[in-house]
Amino acid sequence: MLKVIRAILISTVILTTLLIVNIFQTKDIIRLQEIEKTDKSFNFYIKENRGVSLASELTFLKQLSHDKKVTIFKTDVINTNTMIKSVIYDANSFPYQAFGLKKTNLFSNENTVYSNKPSQERHTHTIIPTFLSPRTLKLQTLDKTYQDKSMSIVGAYTVVLSRNNQAAVLAQLARFFGESTESLQKQTSKGRVGFVNYHLIILAVMILCLLLIMFAINFILPLHYIKAIGIKKLNGWSNSGIFWQEILENIGWIFGISFVVDIGLIIVFDFLPNLMMPTLIVVQLTIGLIHLASHLMTYLVIKNMTIQHLLKNFVDFKIGVFITYTLKCLIMIATVGVLMLVGANAKSLMTNYQMSKHWQAHQKTLTLDYLTPTGLAGQDLVNNTSENQKRFVDLFAQLEQSVAAQYINVEHVVPTKNYFLSQHHYAHLYQKSDEYNIVHINQNYLEAMQFPFPKAKLQGNIRTFFVPEAYKAEQQKMTHLIQNSIFEGQSFQDQQHLDVNTVPFNIVYYKANIKVFPYNSNMPSQIKQPIFAFFNQQNMSWSEKELLANTGLNHSPIKITNTHNNLQTIQKVIHQQTGDSRIMPKFSSIGSLVGDQIDSNISSLQILGLILLALLILNGFSSFFLTTTIIQTKRKILAIQKMHGYKVKDRYRWEMMIFIGIYVIQFLTLAIFSQSLLVLPIVILILLIDAAMALTFILRLENKSLSTTLRGE
Repeated sequence: MLKVIRAILISTVILTTLLIVNIFQTKDIIRLQEIEKTDKSFNFYIKENRGVSLASELTFLKQLSHDKKVTIFKTDVINTNTMIKSVIYDANSFPYQAFGLKKTNLFSNENTVYSNKPSQERHTHTIIPTFLSPRTLKLQTLDKTYQDKSMSIVGAYTVVLSRNNQAAVLAQLARFFGESTESLQKQTSKGRVGFVNYHLIILAVMILCLLLIMFAINFILPLHYIKAIGIKKLNGWSNSGIFWQEILENIGWIFGISFVVDIGLIIVFDFLPNLMMPTLIVVQLTIGLIHLASHLMTYLVIKNMTIQHLLKNFVDFKIGVFITYTLKCLIMIATVGVLMLVGANAKSLMTNYQMSKHWQAHQKTLTLDYLTPTGLAGQDLVNNTSENQKRFVDLFAQLEQSVAAQYINVEHVVPTKNYFLSQHHYAHLYQKSDEYNIVHINQNYLEAMQFPFPKAKLQGNIRTFFVPEAYKAEQQKMTHLIQNSIFEGQSFQDQQHLDVNTVPFNIVYYKANIKVFPYNSNMPSQIKQPIFAFFNQQNMSWSEKELLANTGLNHSPIKITNTHNNLQTIQKVIHQQTGDSRIMPKFSSIGSLVGDQIDSNISSLQILGLILLALLILNGFSSFFLTTTIIQTKRKILAIQKMHGYKVKDRYRWEMMIFIGIYVIQFLTLAIFSQSLLVLPIVILILLIDAAMALTFILRLENKSLSTTLRGE
């Protein structure tokens, strides 16, 4: 047991170190995003070019920096792996300490680059200290950045002040860019880095399991050494003397391993984030305190030990029973929580398997998987500018021509829940049961599906809507429904002055029995008799353009037939984009994307399975410790009852009722709240195993206890 405790303590120290490293790695990633910020800094954001050239902006910012003694940074995320901090340097306000730089000879050459990682690029110095950063950070002059003419003034800026003149600086910026100070400081989008990740969760669960096992062992351990404790008390040892002898060696192991780990971190890493080592030391001290607290039972046994206990080799320790029951309940809660997650992932897995069957006929169809924008395209995507939308529209137009790219997006409308339709004077036209599907399509989709629609009205700027003939008697309802679709397809600014009654559109009724696959797992596998909203490049709505940037199975409206020639043509279209400001789309087959989702579910279930296995082992420990504590506490009574022929169910009636209560609560909780009934057989199996283990422990430990009791030990 003592060796097990020591192994647990060593493992806990190492795992908590990895946990702290994980947390501070994430904190350092966040620090790099805003490394230039100080108490005397503020941000402003340029959302559109507004006709300002790179050269004119550079000249203005240099003059502003010189006049107001400010340092100006521009942040550009080139891709997921590289971030550039472009600077107009002022010696009085530059945050040297944050970048790990000295004042001497900084930016002696405008092409000088300071980085956190080695590079083959000329004039690059690896100086900026970072901690396990997956991203390359480059600090260079704005002059060097703007040598790439594909760059844009659009982006996030930080101004670092040397004196209290923020209002004056903002006023000059507002005048130059032609915006209000409030608009300049309004952020359009913000990225977040989450602290919680799979590695963090696994480490936390492992540490928690180890600590619980340590508590359980330390709770039960003194009950096995009653005689040794009693002899020491007879020899005049004080309670504290006996107590500290038991735990000082383990405390020494904790601090010894902690010292080795801390020295190792200092040697291995050139840079450690602020507060990391103090945090680690505090956590290591906390482990020592937790270990000390886990010996509460040891101290209580020592304190309550009497000559009578020594003679009988027995101690009545009801608090130990209470503590081990508490441990059992905590493990129960953790097991229920993990099984709830298992149920959710199992349901998702079954949904994805079912989806793969529905999507089988479309598995080879290509859709937009993800985007890797570069240069200006990356800035426009982050800031969601109008240039970003135009770039996607142009790319889609080329794909329409070269690979017959199709567009399909299903809009599900419930008029009584729609703000526009439910608030106007014609709201009474619609019933609560009314639901409509409007499918937005382009000509390639229409031709690929071979719909029997007249093509005479498909050209020009006027939108055409193909409506099932069943709705012909409800022309007024259809008119308002389509007007609502047109209104919601406009940008917020255009909606403010749009009168939908003045917008022309055509309604063409069709008789054919048409069924459409929606390419959306949240909808039925077939949509019958929908309304088709046809568009071309001349009358494409704002929302239809915005959706072009969506990625993923349920969200991308772009569909392309998966052939070798089409794949080659797509690559040609992508590489024909001018400059470095290109959108680099990745088109993947629907089959591979569904497979990725299934693989992700399986991986999650595997991780949860490992956690569940750890909890089962911990549950076994708790059952052993609980039965040991109960038998040790009721040792004399149990021996007498067994000699008088009491059955097991009679001797442990109350304990069985408590166990059954715990089992029933677990089962009912999962039966009511779990997303999948598949977890119910699992929980039944777990409960049966636990009950069998508890009964086995009782029979074995009770026989041993009875033997020693009859011998008078």
